[in-house]
Amino acid sequence: ELALRKELESFEQDKRDWELTKAREREALRAEAVRAAEKAAAEAQAEELRRKDEEFARQLQQKDEERELQLKQRDVEREGLQRQIEELTRKVKQGSQQSQGEALEVTLEELLQREFPGDAIEPVPKGITGADVVQRVRTESGVDCGTILWEAKRTKHWTAAWLPKLRDDQRVALLELEQRNGPEYWLTTDNFYTITRYNRSPLYAMAVFQLSEAIRNAYQNREY
Repeated sequence: ELALRKELESFEQDKRDWELTKAREREALRAEAVRAAEKAAAEAQAEELRRKDEEFARQLQQKDEERELQLKQRDVEREGLQRQIEELTRKVKQGSQQSQGEALEVTLEELLQREFPGDAIEPVPKGITGADVVQRVRTESGVDCGTILWEAKRTKHWTAAWLPKLRDDQRVALLELEQRNGPEYWLTTDNFYTITRYNRSPLYAMAVFQLSEAIRNAYQNREY
């Protein structure tokens, strides 16, 4: 009987050990399943992030292409609107010396058309030497009675080499001076050329003019 009892106790212990082992195996399998699920979820999340990054990059590239296309379309529109003063003014700030010259020529044309509506104001085509704008002076009855040649220049630095050409091409010229509140325009004649023979600076010529005006006004307003 004692031996039987010991055998039963041994059996019960083996049974408990076997159940504990199985429980541990089940726990290990469950933990492995959890890790596999977490790994799969992490991989799925990483794949989703990668897909979103690719979609964002694709949209960004598409926007860049659309923006580049819009810029090219604007360039084409600018070429078709070069004769408009607003477009030329913008190109003066961005573009080449040629665009700046064209903007000033258009400004001169509009100024002359506004001040002399009865005269014919004609731009000189590109490639033709001489002045930039031709003003055909007309009487009230529409008869041509004279021609004025205009040349316009916009530059930061004055070049004395322009003066001989100025005398050869025209009698009157448009001078632009940069001021604090924007450009200031003056009409110059042969006297301007004469004064700048002694000093090439247009500011010197303006100082001489202003001094002569002050002397003339003082002379006219003198008291006897």
